Amino acid sequence: MQNFVENPNSIVIEFEYDSIKLGSSINSLTVPKILYDGVVSDDLRNAKCDNCKKELVPPVFMCLRAHNICGSCKISEACPKCTVFLTKSTNTAFEKLKFLVNQPCSNYSKGCNYSGPYPNILDHEDICIFKLRKCILGCPQEVNNILQHLKLEHSHSISELNISYNLNLLKSHVFLFDDQIFLFSKQLEIDRSFSFNINCLGMKEVRYKLNFS
Repeated sequence: MQNFVENPNSIVIEFEYDSIKLGSSINSLTVPKILYDGVVSDDLRNAKCDNCKKELVPPVFMCLRAHNICGSCKISEACPKCTVFLTKSTNTAFEKLKFLVNQPCSNYSKGCNYSGPYPNILDHEDICIFKLRKCILGCPQEVNNILQHLKLEHSHSISELNISYNLNLLKSHVFLFDDQIFLFSKQLEIDRSFSFNINCLGMKEVRYKLNFS
């Protein structure tokens, strides 16, 4: 969200719920392991390409010796693992499981309890708050839990538990609403008006109403 104001000392931001929010890793429910045709969801995350040993994701090709090869490794009609013929058809049984079965986020050992099918899980992992990332306030640390880091190391710079915020435009702010992290930043334009942005971190899509005054 972006807006322009002319030389104010502060701005008030008010939050309202608009509709259901999507993609939250903080508020998602823990999904138990799902057994589907004898395959446990955790096993899907552990399945690796027989060539590059990375996580096996669609499309998945098979050679005549039953090696499973990911799309990135299929560069010819020969299996990169054993050089025998690589079929043009894909491993549809495995691919269907990836699309149907909830799989845990790769950051579950760090505290994330989100589970989802492929490719939803990939979208989530891009914005998961437990993903290793640089601090958004510019300190040199790389952290796995950005929310916990902000509360412990930058408590003086964040506001939470409120619906209305009165912000000093001389600095950037981090504030918490509904267990989500919002970063408020501003820029002084050539005409000396302010341009400001509010970004929600940790969600692919969010629906809130914000009122400015």
